[in-house]
Amino acid sequence: MTKIGHNEPPKTLDDFLIKDQNEKSTGRIKLTNTIIKKYLIKKYDAANDKYLPQTANDSEKIGLKVRANIGGSKSFYYKHDPKGKTINGKRHNSVFYHLGNFPEMSVDSARSLVDDLKHAIKLGQDPRSVLEERRKAKTLSEVIDLWKEKDLYKSTRFAASTIKDTEQRLMNWIDLKAYKPSTNKIIAANYNDLKIGFKRMIEITKSDLTAWHAAITKA
Repeated sequence: MTKIGHNEPPKTLDDFLIKDQNEKSTGRIKLTNTIIKKYLIKKYDAANDKYLPQTANDSEKIGLKVRANIGGSKSFYYKHDPKGKTINGKRHNSVFYHLGNFPEMSVDSARSLVDDLKHAIKLGQDPRSVLEERRKAKTLSEVIDLWKEKDLYKSTRFAASTIKDTEQRLMNWIDLKAYKPSTNKIIAANYNDLKIGFKRMIEITKSDLTAWHAAITKA
C-alpha cells in the first residue's frame, strides 16, 4: 500500500491497493469495515453518463470480494475457480457465491465464511449447503429468547429481582429498547457496535463482542 502521511490522507479506494516488491499493484486491499464504509462507492462513468459498480479484492482471503452496487448497497462475494478443465479442454468458469451484505456482515464474518466454503469445497461438499445453514442459523436475540423461556422463567434458582434486572439489561443492550433517555442516547451514538443481537450466532466475531462490550461500559 502506498505510504500516506498526515498531510496526504487517502482519497480513493485505489490509495489502499497493496503493491508488490516491484512497486506494482497487486489489485488487492487489506479490507476493513472502515475502508468499505468510507471509500468503496459506485463509480461514475462520465463518458456514458451512468454509474457502475465498484469491486474490491481482499488481500487476506483470496477470492473474497466486496462490491458497491449501483443501487447503493454493498455485498460480499466469494469467487471460486474450479480446478481442472472441461471435456473440451477449457478451464471451468468461475463460480460466485453471495455471502451477505455490508454492514450487516462484517469483514471478519465474511472471511470466516470464506474459510468455511473453502473447507466444504475441499471435502467435496456443495458450498451452497453451507450458505443455507448460515441463513437458517438463529440470531443472538433469538437464542436469548429461547434461554429465557426454557431457563430464566422456569428455573427456581433465579429470584424475581434477578429476573427483572436481567430482562431490563437484555432489553437495553440486546433488543436496544431502553426506557431511560440517557441509555437511549448511548444506544443511538453506538448503534453499529450494539446491534449484535440482530446477528446470527455463527457470524458473531471476537471483534463484535469487544466493540459491544466497550459500548455498554459507557453507560
